[in-house]
Amino acid sequence: MRLQSHCRASGRTRPWTEPGLDLPPVSMETKSAHAWAMLHLLLRLSTHAAFLVSPAAPGSAPDPAVVSSLVGTDVLLPCPCPALSRPSEPHVQWCLDSVGPVLEQRGQQKWTAEELSERAELPQSGRGDCSLRLRDLQVSDGGQYQSFLISESERGDFLCSVKLLVFDHSSVQFKRPGEDLILDLHTPHAMSLAFQGSNSSEWRPLWRRGGPASPRVVKEPLKEQLRLTSVSDSDEGVYKVLDQNGLTVSSTRLSLDQDESTALRFTHRDQLFLRAAAVRSSCCTLPLLLLLFILTSSRLVL
Repeated sequence: MRLQSHCRASGRTRPWTEPGLDLPPVSMETKSAHAWAMLHLLLRLSTHAAFLVSPAAPGSAPDPAVVSSLVGTDVLLPCPCPALSRPSEPHVQWCLDSVGPVLEQRGQQKWTAEELSERAELPQSGRGDCSLRLRDLQVSDGGQYQSFLISESERGDFLCSVKLLVFDHSSVQFKRPGEDLILDLHTPHAMSLAFQGSNSSEWRPLWRRGGPASPRVVKEPLKEQLRLTSVSDSDEGVYKVLDQNGLTVSSTRLSLDQDESTALRFTHRDQLFLRAAAVRSSCCTLPLLLLLFILTSSRLVL
């Protein structure tokens, strides 16, 4: 049922994605060192405020709506439909700047681009709502989306523009020697696991979906999880889960602690909160970071 593309020419661009938190190696000999590592992480997050907030030029068009979510989750890109002159199913086309048309639907007729496979739908089509739902979100789904209402003359009327930010999962885990490390894959599209030791600059593959079995990295049979058995000093470093395109699904830093086992996760909401705070006046930002540091360190040191 596909008609001509009504996507506005914007050129093919790299998907709008947020890189993982690649923390430099940090010595974790004491719990107080853990707290300082968390402060370093908070400061790193705050330095990227300009990524989300940039002043619009005078007289420019209004910025598109911004929606953010994590890899593997579902997201709704909001878009109301105008009232139709007569009752009928709206003919809607959605486009992604880096791909072109990704979905076209009218009533029960539907076409979806290969990039989104069966993961895209218009859940409220015909009810005054042309919002696009994306399931099992992938890093490559990030970018600027535009929607158009197609008339009987095949003319495309612009409806709305939504910028989708896709964040990978970030976490820091402290384990006692001999414990198992659990790594979430987050999505069936996660294909491999790579490891970079604390004192190394090289990435080493540890696991691949459908590949040969590993003696220490075990895929949980009923869960999208990996288990690294009996960690030791040589296992300290960063673990990255990658999708089929080699893009980061999650980053986990492992440090060994003789006394405590802790997992700290930093979601996209944490990152957005800190970056929004960083663009405010310094008199507000510094106390905020100090407060977060105190709260974090109290969990680790006390």
